[in-house]
Amino acid sequence: MVKQKTVPAVDDKGQPIKGPDGKPQMLCVDDPDAEVTYDPHTQVLKQVDQQGEQIESLQTENKSLKSANELTQQGLMEAVDYLSSKLTPASTTTDTGSAATSTAAPASSAASES
Repeated sequence: MVKQKTVPAVDDKGQPIKGPDGKPQMLCVDDPDAEVTYDPHTQVLKQVDQQGEQIESLQTENKSLKSANELTQQGLMEAVDYLSSKLTPASTTTDTGSAATSTAAPASSAASES
């Protein structure tokens, strides 16, 4: 069923047609801007189709987000590896005294004794 709207009636010259009471005559015409209304079964099928399209769109977006997430995790792991490699040489070069070495040695020897 097509929805209709009421518009003023006009003559061939584009002038409004007035009735005997002086008010403009009105015409009922199809409204091209109105959404078409179907019978209930067809309307439900239309909604199901729209929901299916939305689901497909969401699945595509989900795949894209998963891919971006994996790339982000990979980048973070590479950054951690890079920073770890930069920190390891720095910690070995800062050991200037035997106190740091002797502190670490009893902890490892205590673990091996028990």
